[in-house]
Amino acid sequence: MTNPVAETGETAQLSESVELTIMFCSIAKFMALAERLQSEALVKLLNEHLAVVTETILGQKGLIDKFMGDTVLAYWGADSDATLQACMCALEVVQKMETMSSIAVERHSVRVGINTGKLSKAVVGTVDLKDYTVIGDAVNIAHAIEEAGKDYNASILISKSTFDNVQESVTVREIGDVTLGSRVTPIRLYELIGSSLNRSR
Repeated sequence: MTNPVAETGETAQLSESVELTIMFCSIAKFMALAERLQSEALVKLLNEHLAVVTETILGQKGLIDKFMGDTVLAYWGADSDATLQACMCALEVVQKMETMSSIAVERHSVRVGINTGKLSKAVVGTVDLKDYTVIGDAVNIAHAIEEAGKDYNASILISKSTFDNVQESVTVREIGDVTLGSRVTPIRLYELIGSSLNRSR
């Protein structure tokens, strides 16, 4: 993906309103892992985790916005096919973390939050440091959904807007309407359990 931040001394005023499917993926209980592991082992764990998540996102035609410590922010289009690719990516990442035997340090689990909605792709920052990124309420919701996974013992949570795009192709457990963080309006959440595509054939 090309980053269109201008190579000038002025902050570019680039902004585009789009509808996308946003995914946040983080290591579950990362703070406890960071406390227990030596720094070299933690770096090795992070790099292996990021490699698996990155490969899976790209394999499902997603775009990576950024790495934030143990968290990966990625996005897809908002149509049904692209949203399904995001969900399949999440399922594949969780499965890989559960079954792979090549973890350099120790096996770990992940939390994933997915939301579909309108947002902006924009240049943010200062004259000296700029970033082209996705920003907006839909992004904040996806992040809050990922964090809510620990409250519902769920590896993957998706919003109703995401579920509406893929409901014929996935199996879920309905969580219900949840108030996320400091938001006023509740968001209906579903735990993504699996794909129903294979069973329908």
